[in-house]
Amino acid sequence: MLAAIVSVALILLAALTVSQGTLSSASLLSESWKAMEERSGEISRTAIGVTNVRAMSGGSYVRADISNEGAVSLTDFDQWDVIVQYYRGGNYYVLRAPYTTGYPPGANQWSIEWIRVTGTSTDEVYEPGILNPGEQMRIRVSVSPSVGSGTTNQITVATPNGVATSVIFTY
Repeated sequence: MLAAIVSVALILLAALTVSQGTLSSASLLSESWKAMEERSGEISRTAIGVTNVRAMSGGSYVRADISNEGAVSLTDFDQWDVIVQYYRGGNYYVLRAPYTTGYPPGANQWSIEWIRVTGTSTDEVYEPGILNPGEQMRIRVSVSPSVGSGTTNQITVATPNGVATSVIFTY
């Protein structure tokens, strides 16, 4: 009789342990799914455009205007990817420039020249340092060696959540 009670208790304990593990796994799966949906929603509401791209100062700088065309405010510029693919003297270069807060940027870096309300010369006043919807920023990328004259090149800009755009420019 005692053996039967112990056996039933062990079976109940094992069933409870398995049930708890199943519930815990289901909870983790639910939280992961929710996080994935939130990230997917943020990506679908993010859009950027790149315009007015040109090389300057003998090709040692590439300047581009980036507009926030989505519904998400954009920050964390140190996590953005700015890639310039260009030619110089018959050689092909790919530069992935890191962000710097200093302006002008150092060799092979990029920085923000200004952030403004799109289509105006009015500097931003709402949430300075954040590229809000309806704003644009001008970036400057220092390129070394410089972009060769008479070449066709490309700049790619990508946000931390993976939204990217590319523009081809000539110099």
